[in-house]
Amino acid sequence: MTRKGRGNIPIGKVQRALYLTAELADALRIEAAKRNESQSAIVERALRKELNMLAYHWQVVVASGDCLHLAMFDGGLCIYFR
Repeated sequence: MTRKGRGNIPIGKVQRALYLTAELADALRIEAAKRNESQSAIVERALRKELNMLAYHWQVVVASGDCLHLAMFDGGLCIYFR
């Protein structure tokens, strides 16, 4: 399969061209650098929230004393811990 673009399109993803205001594009670039995260990851997470297509992940955590905890994540953000 031939892939277009710069050759760094992750498997399972498609490349799209979007138009943003200069102000929003600058804010996205700066926030991505602050978070050490790709601009694509931030945009994808924002679109999932807007389109009500959130992708939750969970993890069972074993604490000291053999106590089990459940953690739920929305992207890299912990949204539930018990």
